[in-house]
Amino acid sequence: MTAELREELLLDLGMNKDQIMIYYAVLNNGLISTGEISALTDLPLEVVIPQLVELVNIGLLKKVSSRHGINRYYATLPFLKDYINVGREFSISLKVLNDSLDNLEKTYT
Repeated sequence: MTAELREELLLDLGMNKDQIMIYYAVLNNGLISTGEISALTDLPLEVVIPQLVELVNIGLLKKVSSRHGINRYYATLPFLKDYINVGREFSISLKVLNDSLDNLEKTYT
């Protein structure tokens, strides 16, 4: 799957560009702190923190709190895999439907 397609799926999921950058930073780096995410994405903490809350709420990230008060995050892949599978099945269904409509059009024209 191409990077463009993955980004398109994430946009279809309702994520914005900042959330996608943050999700990829976490996905590519494993357990990572808020500050590390900010440094990797060049996004200020004021932008990163509310986006992290939203990504946790929709199930794409999990938050791990430490005794030292440092929150770290990791990506949850199964949810994305399910979404990609549903998207793939939907695309196949649309192709079958389109082929059927093409055949009907040929029949009646």
